[in-house]
Amino acid sequence: MKATTYADRQQQWRIALPDLAPIAGVIFLLIIPFILSGQLRMPATAVITDEQLPFSHPKGSCSMRGAFGSIIGLSRENRLSFSMPESPKEFQGIVIARVATLHKMQFTPAQITALENLPFLAADVQQLPRILALPALQRDKLTQTGRIGTLSKAQLAECIVAARQVFKEHNKSYYIGIKIDSETKMSHAFSLTDLLAIQNIHRFLLMTQFEPWHEDEIEARGY
Repeated sequence: MKATTYADRQQQWRIALPDLAPIAGVIFLLIIPFILSGQLRMPATAVITDEQLPFSHPKGSCSMRGAFGSIIGLSRENRLSFSMPESPKEFQGIVIARVATLHKMQFTPAQITALENLPFLAADVQQLPRILALPALQRDKLTQTGRIGTLSKAQLAECIVAARQVFKEHNKSYYIGIKIDSETKMSHAFSLTDLLAIQNIHRFLLMTQFEPWHEDEIEARGY
């Protein structure tokens, strides 16, 4: 009987992989609709998308992202939103639950978990039980379009106060990023900054889209 060599065992363990070249084109055609429909984009964190933000150059001081405690959104329809996507996951659920207690509401542990995964809050907390009961896709769509209530300035202020308190309890610095639709009226934008000032928040980061410098601008600025 012939002894089995190491090379023979390697040959036995070798797994043959299919040649994907003939179907590569088919795979590409299948993913095109998802790319065009935006299904592969990053999840929304405000009532507006990043494509609706104003432009700034990469060297602009107001365009850099950071570790925000909260992100506040303002749409051109003057709708507000609140989210905490860059904070520890449980923080958003804790903050919204604390705001709810101010309105004599309590959430179950399962609902708090759902709040942690909510892309953003853009409705009155009184509407949240009904919103959370919806399938995720339907919930996100209705929230984005504003068909389920609106987030008032008063409740946005309550969210900010609760968020700052949670960060303070964990000895973390609290920063705010704001997303404002490029077509928003200046009066609405100033109303939002006034609200932040009342909360003694005078420093925040305006989140924008990056726009590359043109060659003539680079030469003029000496970059």
